[in-house]
Amino acid sequence: MKIQVPESSIVKRLREPQNRSKNRGSMGEKIKGRKRHIVVDTTGYPIVVVVHAANIYEGHAAKEVLSALFSIVNTVRKIWADGGYEGEAFIDGCKEKFNCVIEIVKKKKERISCLTSAMGG
Repeated sequence: MKIQVPESSIVKRLREPQNRSKNRGSMGEKIKGRKRHIVVDTTGYPIVVVVHAANIYEGHAAKEVLSALFSIVNTVRKIWADGGYEGEAFIDGCKEKFNCVIEIVKKKKERISCLTSAMGG
C-alpha cells in the first residue's frame, strides 16, 4: 500500500464568540475565548490543529501553525488560507522559510439584491 503525502493544504481560522470590553477601539481590550487554526489536506483530513487564547495576534499563531505543519509533513508546496493570514511579510516569510506558496482565498459577498428582486421586492 502506497502512502500518499499531501502537496497542498487548506488553513482555516475558527473563533468562539468573543466578549469585548466597552472600549472596542482600545489596544488594551480584553478578548475572551479561543481561536482554532485547522490545517487539512485537499480531501478534508486534518493534519494540524492549534488552539490558543483569542487575544493572541493572528500572525504569531500562524507561524506556530506552519511550524507544526512542516514538522509533520514537508511535501506541502501550496496553502490556501482565509483572509486572517493575509500580509506580505507572512506570505513572503512562508515562501522563504518553507518553500511554500500561500494563496489567500476571499469570501464571496452574498447578493441579497438578487433574492429580493426575485421575490418581487
